[in-house]
Amino acid sequence: MSSKLSEEKKQMDNKRENSQENNFNNNLLKEMAENAVLYGYKISKTNPKIKPFIIAVKGTVGIINLEITLNQLGKAIDFLKKEIDNKKMILLVGTTPASQEAVKKFAQEFNFPYVLNKWLGGTLTNFKVIRSRIDYYLKTKQDKEKGNWLKYTKKEKIKITKEFTKLENNFRTLVLMEKLPDALFIINPKDNETAVREALKLNIPIIALMGTNYDPDKINYPIVCNDRAKKSIDWLIDFIIKKIKENGKDGQN
Repeated sequence: MSSKLSEEKKQMDNKRENSQENNFNNNLLKEMAENAVLYGYKISKTNPKIKPFIIAVKGTVGIINLEITLNQLGKAIDFLKKEIDNKKMILLVGTTPASQEAVKKFAQEFNFPYVLNKWLGGTLTNFKVIRSRIDYYLKTKQDKEKGNWLKYTKKEKIKITKEFTKLENNFRTLVLMEKLPDALFIINPKDNETAVREALKLNIPIIALMGTNYDPDKINYPIVCNDRAKKSIDWLIDFIIKKIKENGKDGQN
């Protein structure tokens, strides 16, 4: 009798846990919808491999199945958490105006290098040259801070300032990339095809917030979502940061 009661209690506990988890997921799905995560591109622009991710069509726009997106988020967060725990370096890429603020926030939160402007060809596949340019930028910056530019004429200063501004725009956010990254996190891979191609060539794992217009097979950890709206991107990046931090705290207890 005691054994039977114990089994019934166990079943009730399991039901309660499942109910709580379902409520939590439903709340998350609602939050994602409210933040426009569910909107894909026009059906005419949808990649054929993405069609199973589309749950409905509103007008001409594909509506993403957010349950799939939530599952993908979980897998990506698990991978990111593992990389961060192992002190791995992740290069973040967000070159569209809607993604730049979120990428900068994510990068500064975990001390990662990042790209906000146009991807420089060879950033990965020609890393030695890129690193030498980063070092040159740092030296030029140091010379400026030490007052070494004072010896130059006005004309020379104008030329050096112009060169320094270009160096700063290209390399300031890459200073922390002292070696090839262990992973690449991209927002809107369609607009950063060269970065994807270079990572694939070097077998660097890719995590991506990607729209319905892209091939998910090119990405190790795809997160199919609205990758062009700031509201959607901000919510997703905030959620990822929050979950990584929560997992970090759980692991320390």
